[in-house]
Amino acid sequence: MGSREYDHLYCSRVCCTGGIKNALRLKDKHPEVDVYILYRDVRTYRTKEKYYREGRDKGIIFVRYDEDRKPEVRSDRNGLIVKVRDPILERDLDLAADLLVLSSYMIPSEGTEDLAMMLKVPLNTDGFKSTQLLVMVDAALD
Repeated sequence: MGSREYDHLYCSRVCCTGGIKNALRLKDKHPEVDVYILYRDVRTYRTKEKYYREGRDKGIIFVRYDEDRKPEVRSDRNGLIVKVRDPILERDLDLAADLLVLSSYMIPSEGTEDLAMMLKVPLNTDGFKSTQLLVMVDAALD
């Protein structure tokens, strides 16, 4: 949510993977639950593609949407309804949701450049450390 738009044109490189991993945890604990991941495009870097494939295998439903037709959320007396235009089916879907989780973009913390210079760690053009560090941090969270 919010990645690669307006002021944040970059990809944070961890949001999609984090969202899929959380969906997998939910499916592991409650296999009967319908889980939908709405995405503009899924970016799972390096070895993280395995989570996307595992999610598909476990029944997580991935629904792509176009940038100019973002999902809309409304509530009614029964709860939340997420409306999304599925470009493959060429129709709108109304998904009843008990829980809505947003995977938001990330921004570098204030002082990141100073710390990187002290530690002699190179940053990419978006102000983040290279992918290798993100992979190590992500592996530590597993």
